[in-house]
Amino acid sequence: MPPLRLTLASSLLTLLTACVPGKPAEDDDRVDSAILLVDMDGDGVSAEDDCDDDNPEIYPGGVEVCDAIDNNCDGSIDEGALLTFYDDGDGDGYGLAEVQACEAPLGSVPLGGDCDDADPSLSPEDYDADGVSSCGGDCDDNNENLTDRCAYTTMDGQFDVISGGCTYTLQGFTVDGSTLCPACDFSFETVGTETGGTGCLSEFEAILGYDRSLGALSFQLYEGPGRYTDVGKFPASISYGVDYDVLTFYGYGTTSYLYGGALNLRP
Repeated sequence: MPPLRLTLASSLLTLLTACVPGKPAEDDDRVDSAILLVDMDGDGVSAEDDCDDDNPEIYPGGVEVCDAIDNNCDGSIDEGALLTFYDDGDGDGYGLAEVQACEAPLGSVPLGGDCDDADPSLSPEDYDADGVSSCGGDCDDNNENLTDRCAYTTMDGQFDVISGGCTYTLQGFTVDGSTLCPACDFSFETVGTETGGTGCLSEFEAILGYDRSLGALSFQLYEGPGRYTDVGKFPASISYGVDYDVLTFYGYGTTSYLYGGALNLRP
C-alpha cells in the first residue's frame, strides 16, 4: 500500500524536523528587533525613528530651540522658538516693522509700537508719566503738566530794560510771527506799558517769539506798518506749571542794553 507508507513517512519527517534542537522562533524575532533598535547618539530613540541619530540633542519630542535646526524631528525649524524684534529706523528705542529671528538683527529692538519710525521725537513711551505719550498726542512729553495743552493763546508779565532802569508790564496774544522769526515755535503780539523808570517810553508794541531749539526769546520792536527793529534774542527758558507756564529771559540786546523779565504763558 504505497500511498499509506508515503503519508506516514511525511508525518514522521515533520515530527522529526520539529524536534530538532535550536532557538525558538520568538528568539529569532528578538534578534531581528535588537538589530533594528540601533541608537548611535544615545538619546534613547532608535535610528529608525530619530531624524538625526548622530546628534543626541535632536530626537522626536525634543525641545525646539532657536538654532536653524529641526530639534524635535517634526519637519519644522525653530517653530515657537523665534524671537520678535522691530526695525528701529529713527533710533528712539521703538520699532515698527516686525522681524522674527534668533538674535536681534542690526538696527532692530525688542520694543514695537512706534507710530512714526522716521521721527525720533514720536514714541509710544510716556516719558513724563502723565498718561499720554507723544504717539498718543502729547505735545510735550517732558512735562507732566502738558498733554494737548502746548498751544498758548495769551501772555502777560514783566519786561525790564535793566540798563535803562525801565520796567513794563506786557499783555499779548498769539500771532503768526513766522515772517519775523521763522524758527520760533510761537509768537505774541504784545503791548508794553511803562510802570517804572525815568526817561522811558510810556508804551511800545512788539512781536515776541520763542525758539525752543535755541532757548531764545526774539524781540522785534514795532516801528510802523511793516517795519520792525530787531532788539535782540535773549537766552530764555520755560518752566512748566499746572495752570500756566513761565518764560524767563535775561541777556543783552543788539543795542548793548541788558534786558530781563518773566512772561506767563497761558493756554
